[in-house]
Amino acid sequence: MTAKVAAGSVMDFIPFATRGERLFRRIRDLCRVEIQIAAEIDRRASLIDREELGSNFLSTTQAFSMFGRLMKGARWARSEMLKSDPVAFDSYLTDLILHECHVAVEQVRRILPLLMDALEVCDKSPSPALSREVRDTHPDHCIYCGRNSTEADGKRLTVEHVWPSSLGGDTDFENLAPACKGCNSARNHAALWTEFWFQGFHVRPRPSQNEVETFDSTKYRIAVMLFRAERDSQAKSLKEALYARGPIQSLELEGRTQPVDFIDVAREARKYY
Repeated sequence: MTAKVAAGSVMDFIPFATRGERLFRRIRDLCRVEIQIAAEIDRRASLIDREELGSNFLSTTQAFSMFGRLMKGARWARSEMLKSDPVAFDSYLTDLILHECHVAVEQVRRILPLLMDALEVCDKSPSPALSREVRDTHPDHCIYCGRNSTEADGKRLTVEHVWPSSLGGDTDFENLAPACKGCNSARNHAALWTEFWFQGFHVRPRPSQNEVETFDSTKYRIAVMLFRAERDSQAKSLKEALYARGPIQSLELEGRTQPVDFIDVAREARKYY
């Protein structure tokens, strides 16, 4: 059983991709056989009109799960083993890749340098000078909701890692953008839209105000933005794709006459400005 993983459907950014993104892509590519099986299961289970969206959901989730566990283990080893026993540290990373990624031994040497690169930039904060540069050269609004510092409860916008620092996101200009504290907190460390939990996202026709407030939340608006951005094959980075599509002011749930779920809403979401 084989299935083609659609090109350009998930994280196809190359020129300005961060080290964490490059590691994720390598894991996805090297683990293609196992991921293809998941993609085929997902494709067969998806509704006909959603096949182009559903065929990569499980495969992306599986690849990112491998990537996330790899980064967690590597970060732990860095803090516990690197200084005290570098040889044991190298051995642990090799075993970790074999265990988490299910790849042949010869493929480990293709993943290990990327993992070391991602570890090198993990958990770093921008310097005051770099933060000022980001604020001075970007529009004065949050990359996610579009509010400026005055509208965002009068608080200064934070400087956000577009690809999370905990997952190998570089602390450089190409991976930093202004964000309000509410959106920064709502996104947390999620890198892809598949990391958000959508199982309960089912909205009835003509939803109540309480339902609208529950589902038209900051978290789900950011998930919709990531959903759209990750499918922008023309963008050179996730940051570029987010800015090109623009923030979302509302998921427009009021007054709908048909029940909808997250995929319905994500496909219909329009640009805010």
